[in-house]
Amino acid sequence: MSIRKRNFMWALLCPLVYLVVLWRIVPMVYGIVDDRTMMEIVSGQYLGRSDAHMIFTGWWYPLLLSGLYRMVPYMDWYSAHMKFLFLILIHPILILFFDPLSL
Repeated sequence: MSIRKRNFMWALLCPLVYLVVLWRIVPMVYGIVDDRTMMEIVSGQYLGRSDAHMIFTGWWYPLLLSGLYRMVPYMDWYSAHMKFLFLILIHPILILFFDPLSL
């Protein structure tokens, strides 16, 4: 396995392990009140039905989330998307950390 592939693997594996450990130890807590409110609106906890009118967002993204909540209502799709975005955004940073010459 080449060094570049190994560094790429580590850059994927590190945040994934980090998130799995945190997911098992620490419950999901929203850092800002509007995140909690948006999750309650889109999941249906606030209105009794899933609604795609979130604060500070457009229409298509909450429409996708509300559809996911309608299909599988017991899963917290809002926090799942936040964790997924974390993985996507931390990956390039870790690639540069493990392979600084890749610039």
